[in-house]
Amino acid sequence: MNKHFLDLGLGFNWFEHLGSGGHYARWIKYPLSDSVYPDIEDTAGWKAIEKGLDELSPGWFRFGMPPDPHVDENGNFLGDTVYFKHLEWLNSWAVKNDRTIMLDMFLMPRYYEFPVPEGSEDPGNNIVNMAAANNRAYARNFVAPMMEYVVKHLKLKSVRLFNPINEPMEYGVYQTPDNNPPAMAHYVEMYREIRNALDDVDIDRERIGLIGLDCGDPAKFTLEQHALGVDIDPYVEAYSVHHYNLRQDHLPPLNLPDTGPHYFAKGMNVIIEHDDRKFLDYTRSRKKPLWALEMGTFYYGKFDTPEGVASLDATITVAEGIIRAINVGITSLCIWSLMNPNTVDGHWAVMGEKNGQLERYKYPFAVYGLLTNHFGPGDRVFPLSIPDAPEICHLHATALENPAGGRSLLLVNDHHEQNTEVVFELPTSWPKNGKYYISIANRSLLNDITGEVCADQGLLRLNCPPQSLIGLKFIS
Repeated sequence: MNKHFLDLGLGFNWFEHLGSGGHYARWIKYPLSDSVYPDIEDTAGWKAIEKGLDELSPGWFRFGMPPDPHVDENGNFLGDTVYFKHLEWLNSWAVKNDRTIMLDMFLMPRYYEFPVPEGSEDPGNNIVNMAAANNRAYARNFVAPMMEYVVKHLKLKSVRLFNPINEPMEYGVYQTPDNNPPAMAHYVEMYREIRNALDDVDIDRERIGLIGLDCGDPAKFTLEQHALGVDIDPYVEAYSVHHYNLRQDHLPPLNLPDTGPHYFAKGMNVIIEHDDRKFLDYTRSRKKPLWALEMGTFYYGKFDTPEGVASLDATITVAEGIIRAINVGITSLCIWSLMNPNTVDGHWAVMGEKNGQLERYKYPFAVYGLLTNHFGPGDRVFPLSIPDAPEICHLHATALENPAGGRSLLLVNDHHEQNTEVVFELPTSWPKNGKYYISIANRSLLNDITGEVCADQGLLRLNCPPQSLIGLKFIS
């Protein structure tokens, strides 16, 4: 299998819908009026973004492309938009740094939709996005020409993956009229048509791979498709899960105003180490990886308290989820979101630019930057166990070795008050003795190098401050 379909490391969602106008899926609560991207001629602005990417060093990008600006009145694909100019710019950075881009439309273009339900408003109080009434027309008149534009005209070498719909069949996205035909069966048919259309224009799955079941509960949808006698597996290179339901195991479930009463019923010991692991067993049985295309948490806020998603507690929770996902075998993950106006459903921005200067958003940039600085594409994973750990544990750690031989460790202590000392047994293939730089992100340190620690006879003794993410890099 192509390396671009395996271990991409940790990346970010780059959401081009922002600033494109209108409302996401006709929903009045998600306006797309505020942009975060500089004018394409703003050299200083793009230089600032480049500086931020260089500092973060993300493993890959999920590039969310708004569909409607790319469809003419006859349903044909339109290129040469500002959004593709941004993609060209990002491709240049990605090629230079040997990174991968996934192109993702998020929604079905309106031209191709089934008629919307009677009484739907635009914008309205409900999310409404219909499936394509004709999957073959959508695949052959829109998707295949777009990919020819990307691959053959623009020659964007880093764009290797495509996902047509974000979170299909959830909360109103990708509907069929009264579920006739069944939305899941229609969804699988869409993938078959896209794969066939791409093959017919000589863009095979080694060049552009498809990602499927891009949702919060892929296991449920897998059972549904098999009950309908359909199977997406022949057409995809990877499966995807999204997580905004992350909470630390020792904290109570919350019935928050922005989420359902059972949204936080499970801790990460169940969400990741049981549910994700079980579905990963399934995807591996089909020789496919499971990726996490969106990682975040609503536990500390969303619409009601939007600043909560940028808090230290939220970012440490997401970091813990990423470390635990890496340990179960999910080694391609994307954080929501790299740049964001922070005016819609939370203060999600990690970085941005203003007047030609890089803006680093405090905890998101520090915590997620520490992760991306230590975990990259193709890293070999050595899960680290905590000696004598109780069932509900505050410490979670992983050891990583990159393709060039560099060695790193990541550790999170999610205890709010307790300073903890731990002794790790290093992977047996690593040097028994050696020095490691220590970097810490917490309430007082923002991805700061705080000193060195030495391994002794394969053991590494480490002091872990509360509510902290710690990264270690092998020196010698």
